Amino acid sequence: MVVFERFFSKEDFAMASTDSDVTVKTGQFTKIGSKTVGAQQRISFGAGSIEAGVDSRQTAIIIVEDTYSVQISGKVRLAVSDANDVNVIPVVEDIIRNWSGGVKLAKQNITAKEDSKLVILLNPDSLDTVVDMSDASSRIDIPVTVETL
Repeated sequence: MVVFERFFSKEDFAMASTDSDVTVKTGQFTKIGSKTVGAQQRISFGAGSIEAGVDSRQTAIIIVEDTYSVQISGKVRLAVSDANDVNVIPVVEDIIRNWSGGVKLAKQNITAKEDSKLVILLNPDSLDTVVDMSDASSRIDIPVTVETL
């Protein structure tokens, strides 16, 4: 087995400029991006850890803007789901204000396996809004740990 760390960007989560905008509703988490795990792989959100006082955790940054180029406020949840999005398991959740400043994200124990998905969900604080996938200011940099079997 080979284990390596890398970062997934918004393009990895199908949030590129060519992807459709997503309407998110107040009071519920809505999927704004997902990454399907490839064959013979397992992927966990996060990379690094704290061991013997040494912090090797990587920083995750999530900035999401609406169609008016205004940063959306609310909560972002990272989750793992099955291939059909029936079973969604939350992994970590924080307010967007924290994500935009950077959140240290150690390797998480919940792992997505072949054909399952890493998912980004958004719950806005107020008013229903539209996430602008083509906005160049929106940014997704999430560290992950990939295991190839």
